[in-house]
Amino acid sequence: MSTAFLCGSIPPAAFQRMKIRDLNRIVKSIIDENGIDRIYLTKRNDFDIDFYISMQASNIKNVEMVLLADLKNFDTEYRKTIFEGIEFKAFCPFEEPLNKNQLFISLYDYAIDNSDYMITYLKYDDDISAGIAKKAKDKGLKVLNIAEYLESKCFNSTKTIISIKQIGTG
Repeated sequence: MSTAFLCGSIPPAAFQRMKIRDLNRIVKSIIDENGIDRIYLTKRNDFDIDFYISMQASNIKNVEMVLLADLKNFDTEYRKTIFEGIEFKAFCPFEEPLNKNQLFISLYDYAIDNSDYMITYLKYDDDISAGIAKKAKDKGLKVLNIAEYLESKCFNSTKTIISIKQIGTG
């Protein structure tokens, strides 16, 4: 099995225009076709929540969601945490305190170093997420961009997903 991490965000206006059923199908295909059984999150934002809700809607229950915690919640052991009504495991991978400037860079580095895939939504000018995606690609991770899948021809005429693998990765 394999590990992925989430990075990026879906702007609220884009999310409102998006067909949620299509997002659910893409999320299910990404997880099933890549054998993903663990997903790291580095920020608790709408993209993380939307992705998780899509997992639930697609009846995906065998994927462990792990929030890489900040130092306010300094944890070197897993613990359960609830955010927006969703339960995650939380974990801080560092034993030494980091300053705030180093914290998110180090969390992303940890996620990249311990993942096989990066799942993102890159469509708009988001220099931070694009930079993280480049770094992930440079380290050999497969970057799975939901925006590309939503705009591609990966759906057949009945809007059933054919295969994420057919359209490749960004």
